[in-house]
Amino acid sequence: MKHMANARFTLKEYGLMASALLSCFKVSADIIYTNPEPDPVLQLDDDFAYLDLDQNGSDELYFELHRFIYATDYYQVLYGNRLDLELPNPVNVEVAGSWFYNGSVLYSMVDTFRPYAIPFYYPVGIMMSFQDADWQVMGLIARTIDDNEVEHSLGHWVPVLTEQFIGVHFKSDDGNMHYGWVRCSVEDSLSKFIIHDFAYESEPERFILTGQTSGTYTDIHQAQPEAEIYSYNNLIYIKCDAVLSNGDLQVEVFTMSGERIYCSNLAQASAPIELQTSGGIYLVKVSGEKFSTSKAIMLK
Repeated sequence: MKHMANARFTLKEYGLMASALLSCFKVSADIIYTNPEPDPVLQLDDDFAYLDLDQNGSDELYFELHRFIYATDYYQVLYGNRLDLELPNPVNVEVAGSWFYNGSVLYSMVDTFRPYAIPFYYPVGIMMSFQDADWQVMGLIARTIDDNEVEHSLGHWVPVLTEQFIGVHFKSDDGNMHYGWVRCSVEDSLSKFIIHDFAYESEPERFILTGQTSGTYTDIHQAQPEAEIYSYNNLIYIKCDAVLSNGDLQVEVFTMSGERIYCSNLAQASAPIELQTSGGIYLVKVSGEKFSTSKAIMLK
C-alpha cells in the first residue's frame, strides 16, 4: 500500500502510471471513464489523495483521512476518525450532498456539508442538491476519552459502506459544467478509504448514471425492454412487458440522499406501490438479470 502523507499524490499521475498495465483510461462517445489499478487506498495517519476527473492538470477533489482530538464547550474531550472531502477550486466544482447548521460538528456553530453516499445506477444531475463548500465531511466517528463509547457519528459515509458513489458537477477545459461520479468504499469504521474508479459525461449538463462507464442515459433506456414508471395519487406504478413480469424483477426506491426505503420483487405487470413517507423526489429502480431501468418521480 502506498503511503500518501509524505508526498503529493494525484490520481491523475497514478492513472497514467497504471495505463501501461491496464486499460485504465477509456473514452467513448459520451463517457470519460478512468479505472486506476490497483485501487488507491487511504488509511489513518493523515493519508490524502487528489483527484483530477478530466486529467487536465487541475484537481477537482481532495480526500483526507485522519485522526482528531477535540475539547468541546462542555469540557468533554472527544477523539476519533474523520474523512474529509475538500474542493481545491470550489468556484469550478460542487458535490452532491446535504448541509446542516448549529452544532453539527462536535457542538460547534457552523455549517456542515456532507456528501451523499449514492447507490448504483442513480442519476447524477440537476434533480440533486449540490454543495460548493470548500470543506465537506464525508464521515466522522467521535468517542469520549472517559468511557471509550461512541459519542456520535455524522456524515453519509459511516461506519462502513461498500462501493457507493460521490456525485460531482464540475467545469472542464471546454468551459462548461459536467456531471460525474466517483466510486468509493469505507472500511473498518473510517480507518480505511478506497477509491475504485470515476467517470464523467462529456456532454455539458447531461446527467450520468452512477456506475455508467459507456454510452448515454438515453441510449441505455432505449436499448432496454419497455418499462414505464410513473406516479399517480401518490402511488407508484410500474408497467412492464409481459415477458418481464415473471417475478424475477426487483423494485427499489431510494431517497435523493441515496437511502433505500423500499425493496420488493415485481409481482405483476402493473403493480401500484404505496410508500409511507413524506413528499419529495424519489428514484425508482427496476432491475433483473438482463434488465435495469430507473426514473425519478415526485410524490406529494
